[in-house]
Amino acid sequence: MPATMNNNALLTLDALAGCGVVLPAEIRASLDVSLALKASELGVREFFLWGRVRTQSGTDYYVARAENGKRVDHDGVVVANVGAKFYYSQDGMEWLDLVPPEEDVTMEKAAELKCWLTGDPAHVFTVYEEQPIPEPPTPPPEPELAEGEEPPPPPEPEDPPEPLPPLEFAVTELQLLLSMATRIDDECVIAPVGMHITDANGHIVYNPLFHMKYPEQLASYAKTAVGGSKTTLKEARPLYSTPLPMDARLTDTSFISNQEPNGTWGVTYDTFKRLAVVRSFAWPGYFAYYSDVSNTTGGIYFGDGRKNEDVAFTV
Repeated sequence: MPATMNNNALLTLDALAGCGVVLPAEIRASLDVSLALKASELGVREFFLWGRVRTQSGTDYYVARAENGKRVDHDGVVVANVGAKFYYSQDGMEWLDLVPPEEDVTMEKAAELKCWLTGDPAHVFTVYEEQPIPEPPTPPPEPELAEGEEPPPPPEPEDPPEPLPPLEFAVTELQLLLSMATRIDDECVIAPVGMHITDANGHIVYNPLFHMKYPEQLASYAKTAVGGSKTTLKEARPLYSTPLPMDARLTDTSFISNQEPNGTWGVTYDTFKRLAVVRSFAWPGYFAYYSDVSNTTGGIYFGDGRKNEDVAFTV
């Protein structure tokens, strides 16, 4: 059976139900219809459920991602085709796009927020940045004194400069949601090693001859070049099979078993179901699976969007 990336929301939910990845019946019914309709409306190849982000009010955000495939450009960089974008919904039926801010500093400030989402798309957060204290003025040089002339009295000490008020940056809730989804997507989206190949046109496709030999080992999985940042083909070599120069050196950072700190990822394997489940401890709530029965894989995020900064002390 050819290996495929399972972007069917219902099948992914069924495979990961044992991890707490569950949805209300009415939301599941809505997703079964709305995802296909939105994909047809956008004209993209795939429109799949990316995850669910919890909020303080209980009105959670359902996040979906539109994909039009990926390719390798002339510089050996893996890039997403036009149409890749995040969307959100609060009822599982109506999907609205998450528009990136015009200034990059907004996303940087959104990454500094460690709070929960409120559930109100119109809510605005404020991020404060302390300004450096101004340096005191330079004292004037001492005048040259003639022979026998007494030096002038020393000047009165001046008050130290007052600190400047902190800078304020406004971050909307939807910008924070987009920042969360982008960072999780960059750091957590994984796939079995060797599952993808490049065709004659440079497009990344699934390897029809792929089958995982050791699904219970973390070394069998690696990060993919799906996120917003571009990834060179040399860095993505464990995932994408394509001719490379003989002197190309492969890095081990793509394999999740080599990520620091140790214990960032964990894997369990059900020998009866022949199902491997991989989870991230750095971003609690991200799960991926590989089925040795159907030779399919998929992933989803169910969490509050906050990173575990103390992962080294919790594993």
